Amino acid sequence: MDTVYKAGALLYTQITSLVRLAVLLPQLLLSNAIQQQPPPAHPGAMFYEGKVTHIRRRPVHNSFEYPVRMALVDLQQQPAWFQQHQAADHMTAQQAQEFAATHGRVLLLTNPVAAGYAQNPISVCFCYSAAGKLVKAISEASILVNAK
Repeated sequence: MDTVYKAGALLYTQITSLVRLAVLLPQLLLSNAIQQQPPPAHPGAMFYEGKVTHIRRRPVHNSFEYPVRMALVDLQQQPAWFQQHQAADHMTAQQAQEFAATHGRVLLLTNPVAAGYAQNPISVCFCYSAAGKLVKAISEASILVNAK
């Protein structure tokens, strides 16, 4: 029974974390800051660093933080490292535009591969109109290995 409880708690934590991330992340990133930043040092991508804080209050109080590094990739001008290691794991710019019914820029927020490994529970495609206005955000969630 303890195993079932732990598995349920882990699944609940994963799902609530993804939901919170999917709700809060676009609010942070969809501000005008994305549209008004200077050209990136790495053509086709901008990098952001932050931290993830996790707090569990029940059944036993536990908390931890860890650093994260995310890349905002222009899917129409993908950098070589993204094409080689991650492009096949995500929607193409054309697929995102068709899904969102847009014709402008498509940016993908994702965890970049590091040391040959990518832990990427959620990625978000930001789809813009031809006029440069954000129209839709598409979340790609992957909780399990090799599953979407």
